[in-house]
Amino acid sequence: MSLRGLLALIVLLAAAVGALFWIDHRGKPEDAASVDAPLLKAFTEDALRRLDLLCDGSSVSLRHEPPAGWRIAEPFTAEADPRRIHELIAALQDARVRKVVAEANADRAAFGLEPAACTARLGFSDGAKEATVRLGRSSPVGTERYAVGDDPRVVFTDGSLHAVLSRGAESLRETRLFPVEAEAITRIDIDRPGGRLVLVSAEGNWTLERPLADAASAAACASLARAIAALEVKGAASTKAPSSVRAERLITISITAAPGATPATAYVAAAGIEGTRLGWREGGALAGLVPETSASELLRPAEGFRESRITTFSVPDVRRVDFERGGIRLRASRADEAKPWAGLDGSATISVDGARLAAFLDRLRGLGSSGFVPGPPATAATGTIVVAGEKGDLARLTYGPLPPAAGSNEEILWVTTPARPGVVFQVPAAYLGPIPGSAGDLAPAAPPAAGGS
Repeated sequence: MSLRGLLALIVLLAAAVGALFWIDHRGKPEDAASVDAPLLKAFTEDALRRLDLLCDGSSVSLRHEPPAGWRIAEPFTAEADPRRIHELIAALQDARVRKVVAEANADRAAFGLEPAACTARLGFSDGAKEATVRLGRSSPVGTERYAVGDDPRVVFTDGSLHAVLSRGAESLRETRLFPVEAEAITRIDIDRPGGRLVLVSAEGNWTLERPLADAASAAACASLARAIAALEVKGAASTKAPSSVRAERLITISITAAPGATPATAYVAAAGIEGTRLGWREGGALAGLVPETSASELLRPAEGFRESRITTFSVPDVRRVDFERGGIRLRASRADEAKPWAGLDGSATISVDGARLAAFLDRLRGLGSSGFVPGPPATAATGTIVVAGEKGDLARLTYGPLPPAAGSNEEILWVTTPARPGVVFQVPAAYLGPIPGSAGDLAPAAPPAAGGS
């Protein structure tokens, strides 16, 4: 074959390869850069003012009116639950292109996009162009759905987006009596048939103000705050708030959730029927049925919110312990936690068993009470215990006997501490164990006697 013929064959072969390549790709708009791209351009919830949904024949219109928040405008008017709205918006923000399926001029009806199974229209506050997402039918071979977003081409997106957008208006309705996070609550006022309860949090520490002033249990207060934040009503669409209720027949709850904020108030019936109680917001903006279990926390006795712990300190921080009992004064001291203990009985030097003292301090460091004694102690004090660190007292207790409960021989003590003025604790003596009352109670135990042959 001549050189000219060989060149001709090479040219024809190259043309054939090019033609085949073009034929193979002209119907495939796959663009690698588009895969996993956002279905919508980035936007923030703050910028949104309108969100209209039409899914499976049902429409929902939402309006954003800062600082009031989101409201349902259609098919009824009501406050929207910001948690559900955030989920909806996050689903739109997170929607991704999984695959480009067809060009913009493709027949959208073939993909269930005209009419669309679900359409979301987003309007913005800054005059930005409205954004639209259309979802079509599901993929015949996977979990994705056909969709069109900012890119006019037909793409696959996650099928879960349709599930979020098509939940319906009722699922977006705010049903909480107090739409706040429990951790944000800083004051709780509850007027109930048993009296008024007032709890206040400052810098993370709760105190009881009514019916008496005392330190409050952080765990009990947190539990109550969670119960209040979880008060949700059912049947809000068909329930109306009562026009008037006698004070003895309702529980009034007021909370403050930010410094300087206006307290929010709601009501729960003092009694219910068939496991539910009527609950409603002040002004009647929301009313419905509250589960009995949700309301029970509101009736916990005030004593259940008092801090039962009497002492809290770290044993390594202790540098001195003083015991005074029946005229005997004992002292154990050390220079630092690594040094041995030295002891005094009055002014006389005594030996101190570090293990025995550590065992006592371990019982004392988280001492709690089993209850509270109303009024001042009825018996004289038996003794005092002072635990000190490098910079002052870590705990200071005075104690005395209480009569045992009827039918019981358990030894009970009353205990007071200047850290909780006016509070008298009831403490089983076993909580403290043997309280050293003589030098022998601190001294090393005698070694066991040698056994005979």
